[in-house]
Amino acid sequence: MNTSHTRIFFSIAAIIFGVAAAQAADQPADIKPAKVAEPPRQPQDFSKVEIKTTKLADDFYTLEGQGGTISVLTGPDGILLVDSQFAPLTEKLVAAIKKISDKPIRFLVNTHVHGDHTGGNENFASLASPSFRASSYATAWLTPVRT
Repeated sequence: MNTSHTRIFFSIAAIIFGVAAAQAADQPADIKPAKVAEPPRQPQDFSKVEIKTTKLADDFYTLEGQGGTISVLTGPDGILLVDSQFAPLTEKLVAAIKKISDKPIRFLVNTHVHGDHTGGNENFASLASPSFRASSYATAWLTPVRT
């Protein structure tokens, strides 16, 4: 590089550095708190959980226990569930559902993959009628899209 090109290069570099420094000064500092070790979590005691049933319409109910709220839609051919909560609550949930309808659980749909929404899926599948179908919104995240 000759002398004039060197001066131009360093002048441009100084301008870019100055602009970057000015922009950085305008931004609030991103201060993150120090990580504190969390105490070990105790396993949840599901034996004390009570299932609360709320009737929203003649054929539509919600079940609340520990975790996500379950939606229960009843019909002449069976029941559609939205979410299944934690696996240890399946028996309590089935008992609450039987108070709503004596029809079989035909469908189970999950809103997402958290355990408080999907933990009981396997249990419900094993208890369900032969025509039981499980569909999950979560599979869209796990299945590659084919184009």
